[in-house]
Amino acid sequence: MFILGPIDTRIDDLAKKYGRISIIGFWLCPHAFWSVICCLPVTLLHVFPIADVNFNIFDLIGFTFWICGFLMESLADRNKLKGKIARKKIYYHLGSMWNYCRNPNHCGEVFCWLGLSITALNLFFHHPLYRHNFFMIILPQISPLFTLSVMLFEATLASEISNNKRFGNQLEYHQYRQRTSVFWPITSELYLRLPKSIRKTLFFDFDMYNKGLKKNNKLKST
Repeated sequence: MFILGPIDTRIDDLAKKYGRISIIGFWLCPHAFWSVICCLPVTLLHVFPIADVNFNIFDLIGFTFWICGFLMESLADRNKLKGKIARKKIYYHLGSMWNYCRNPNHCGEVFCWLGLSITALNLFFHHPLYRHNFFMIILPQISPLFTLSVMLFEATLASEISNNKRFGNQLEYHQYRQRTSVFWPITSELYLRLPKSIRKTLFFDFDMYNKGLKKNNKLKST
């Protein structure tokens, strides 16, 4: 059997632990809800089509964010897959986008939906019936905000804890975490110059991401 990459065993683990019916409650339903929320910008643009509107600044900004997010997520996942196949020991530092943030694939996902939500702002400014309707600003932005919350409190949290347990006793890993942003891409030089308050708020350097780290006196160099 041809396998493109490592198998995602999370669904099998759920079925073994809670039974096959649990997949509907624990996996399919939450992800279906997430899909509906994420697709709000696309859904709104199709439900309330706009005619005779030329390519404008919202399209340009939205398209730029989407392309950047798509490339970021694609490159990050490609490096991650290559790292898994090669069984890299330093799996947390894979080069490319991983030099600028510790979870570039998650950040790219948010950028993609942010781009679509910006494009959907055309409804607020150009739709003949719903022009200047406040809900046409709020509804599209639910998508990237919800995606960001899922990334931060589910995907990124799981990734950070997993890496902490696997590499938390390595000095190089602690150094990588110290100089590299959790989520938003930024150079190490700039990130290290940021005040701690900025890292904790705008760059989401939350204490919950430190779970599983070894103490300094137990670190070893690779």
